[in-house]
Amino acid sequence: MYVCLCACVCLCVFVHCIGAVVCFCVASVARAPCGAWPRAYALLHRPAHLPFTLRARLPLGQQRQTTISRRTVLCHTRMSQPSSGCFCCGGTSGSLNLAGLAEQLALNASPYNVPSVGTVARPHGVDVDALMRDAASIRGTKPWNAPGRPSGEVRGLFIGINYYGTSAQLSGCCNDVKQVLGTLQKCGMPITSANILVDEDGFPGRSGQPTRHNILRHLAWLVLGAKPGDVLFLFFSGHGTQTKALHDAAEEFDQCLLPVDYEKNGCILDNDIHKVLLSRLPAGVRLTAVFDCCHSGTMMDLAFKYACSASSAPQCGGHMERIREGNDVKADVLMV
Repeated sequence: MYVCLCACVCLCVFVHCIGAVVCFCVASVARAPCGAWPRAYALLHRPAHLPFTLRARLPLGQQRQTTISRRTVLCHTRMSQPSSGCFCCGGTSGSLNLAGLAEQLALNASPYNVPSVGTVARPHGVDVDALMRDAASIRGTKPWNAPGRPSGEVRGLFIGINYYGTSAQLSGCCNDVKQVLGTLQKCGMPITSANILVDEDGFPGRSGQPTRHNILRHLAWLVLGAKPGDVLFLFFSGHGTQTKALHDAAEEFDQCLLPVDYEKNGCILDNDIHKVLLSRLPAGVRLTAVFDCCHSGTMMDLAFKYACSASSAPQCGGHMERIREGNDVKADVLMV
């Protein structure tokens, strides 16, 4: 009798949990709050004196938009059409309304399973000086006209990879780039120079394919010649994975990004991302990086993280915590 009673209780709990999860998923897609990327935009101008990784633990109700729809959309509520603005490709003004396109993508988005790549072989190192010389030939385009004149240069690098035709294929990463661009346009982000690397043919304003070499040289372009007052923005949506670390006391594995040609040319190590992006940035430059991928928590090997508990959210009255030695940088760096 006791065994039967326990079995019935367990079955009821199981059914209740499954029902709760289903209801939670449906409610999440319908009611997910807007504002994730506008908040990211606002962080560009947030005062900061130390580079850090934002790793917040939020209550379950506030995690639904990333838990339910990780690779698709971060804003499900309707956005109004902007009064003006256009997309410029190669210096020629176009008629594509990115903010309106982002709205349509949000309205038609749906969650899907993300395949795991697993650990990969360690790639060869990079020559930062050679990348900087190569980056000098890269030219960005002004994506749209925005009111106001920024005090410094505002650069943006946007990378989305769907890995078409491979076992690692994704479905929403190029759309993520469209949504981020549309949201920044709607916010009036005054980008003076941008480059877009995606593996989707016909993508508006595409600068090139997101190959390993192309990503590395464009990372170098993003920071090349940066001076105090400049604002830099990096967005990556695709696969992230790990490889065995060498001589690193802080972690057993190095994190890495997977370019579209990773099977042939390898991944991009967090060590190299740090060297290319951060090692030469001067004080007074603000770099905001958003990595929408697995293993993104230490993707730039930053020296600090911002520890925030669920009890303090959404105010997040947390604290700065050093997580590694020797990787301090002069610039203001924020990774989300």
